[in-house]
Amino acid sequence: MTPNSSEEPDPQSLVEQPTGRVLRLQPDWEKWLSLLPKLSSSAYVVRGRGAIFCRCERFPTVEFHGDQARSCSGDRGLTLNLAHWSEAWWYQEQRNGRLFPCIEFADSLGRGILKVCYPSAREAKRDLSTIEDLSLYEGNEWDILHLRRSNVMDCEFCRDGCKKNRYTDDVCEILSESASRSAELHFIVPNEGAVVWDTIRATQPGGTGCWVCLSGVGRYLHLQPASYQKAEVIDGGPRSVASFTDMEGSPALTLIESDGCRLKSMASLAKRLYS
Repeated sequence: MTPNSSEEPDPQSLVEQPTGRVLRLQPDWEKWLSLLPKLSSSAYVVRGRGAIFCRCERFPTVEFHGDQARSCSGDRGLTLNLAHWSEAWWYQEQRNGRLFPCIEFADSLGRGILKVCYPSAREAKRDLSTIEDLSLYEGNEWDILHLRRSNVMDCEFCRDGCKKNRYTDDVCEILSESASRSAELHFIVPNEGAVVWDTIRATQPGGTGCWVCLSGVGRYLHLQPASYQKAEVIDGGPRSVASFTDMEGSPALTLIESDGCRLKSMASLAKRLYS
């Protein structure tokens, strides 16, 4: 449906339509972010450069500071840079062989920033009219094609036999050692539109294509070490910090030891980088 169309959208089609709908948003981000905690969602996802983090709970209440919104509690928090937000895509994603509705916010290039997920179509349908009230108009099929790439865990870095780069083993060793020692691992996942930080007491990492997947209680961290081009380790006294950047030199991931938990894998990476 184009902006000039007089045809009213069918609310049920917003839930059932496989390709989804693109909603051009009102640039009133305070209204949008005040609405998200009230939706009947079950999880939210933050996308970074080579990292995706999911927390299984409703979106938190945020405080506004100019073009930024923040939520912080203990060792976890979220900062949103609203100057990069542009549009939203409502679609269904496949989880455990079933389709579930979600709404994903993206920048002007169609790159996903934040996704809010629903447990079923029933809850999503109840929120449709509220969400539509804050959109300007609905985009067309070209907008959907523009945004489809926001919904994939792309393996473009490993098309040649899913080969690893020099940091894949380092990242996996840090994750595995933390899991084997039942130690909390602190992490930061940034992108231009959002930065999330949290802790995870993880199980042993698994893999999907070129992604390394880590799960904790109600938290899931997916990493793509093949996209990391540079690493740095800083010894911070009681804890060390490992930072990774992508091929454009932008921050992709930061891993931080728990206080007093010295990881041999972190020290091994530092030794290799600076010897």
